[in-house]
Amino acid sequence: KAGGSFLKLDPSGITIVGAQVKINSGGSPGSGSGQGAAAPELPRRADGEEHARIAFSGSGPSQQAQLVEAEGLGERELLVDVTSGGQDGQQVRLRKARTSTKGEQNG
Repeated sequence: KAGGSFLKLDPSGITIVGAQVKINSGGSPGSGSGQGAAAPELPRRADGEEHARIAFSGSGPSQQAQLVEAEGLGERELLVDVTSGGQDGQQVRLRKARTSTKGEQNG
């Protein structure tokens, strides 16, 4: 943009606004600076990562994992594929246990 003149390129096309616009009136393109792309390089060796040891506190799931509940979501089902049975692909339905009036759970 220079003064009131400008050149706009957008999806609708090319807009040229100025006091005097010359199209195909001679001249030549500028020399430019040429391309500056570099050839691709071979990948470098990846750096190794350091890992910290985590203390193992027992053989079962953590107490926090055992207490996870889905509250306020209504009745839910979990489908599990069983692969160690007589036939692969057997399904088991797990349902949340019903609670009796005394607060005891029925299996």
